[in-house]
Amino acid sequence: MPKTNNHLEKILDVSQNLFFNYGYNAVSMSSIAQSVNITKAALYYHFENKEDLYLSILKKNLLDFKSCIDEKIKSPQFKNYSLKKKIEEIITIYFNFVNDHNNTLKLLVKKIDTKNKKIINFLSKARMETIATFKSLSEEIIKHNNNKIINHHDMTLFLFGMMTPFIQEEIHNYRSHNSKNIAKKICSILIT
Repeated sequence: MPKTNNHLEKILDVSQNLFFNYGYNAVSMSSIAQSVNITKAALYYHFENKEDLYLSILKKNLLDFKSCIDEKIKSPQFKNYSLKKKIEEIITIYFNFVNDHNNTLKLLVKKIDTKNKKIINFLSKARMETIATFKSLSEEIIKHNNNKIINHHDMTLFLFGMMTPFIQEEIHNYRSHNSKNIAKKICSILIT
């Protein structure tokens, strides 16, 4: 069984690189099988079609991100952090994830097949799940600021909105950022 998991990981890794380098539409199941050095039948054993494979790559990476955040939020020491420290920690995790998974994010930002409804629906659902992951932190920011006109969904969007320009610079290799410094700057805006 471990061989199958290694085989599956290799398929996902090679496919991710192909999608990143050539885009979703330019990559075929044949080219993936050839690059992994397996038969198309072996590839179809694991994945129904190219869309299923692409979604598996996205799911794997988004689950990795969610588990990084969940691990931090659910840790016993996190509950004892000040609000500022919590925000700084989450933003740092977010930026570290961006740096560690840069090709995946480029795949999402630059190479996505915007005509594929299943992929777009998956990403929309993943976005909502990410917002839900940040719910407790967003609610704590709202409570701290005694803000009665904004909800956690909007607060999370504001938080992501503040991080987006920095992340785009990282993704496109325009400029590298120190995640701790960005976290401190964002905290100075969020915490009044």
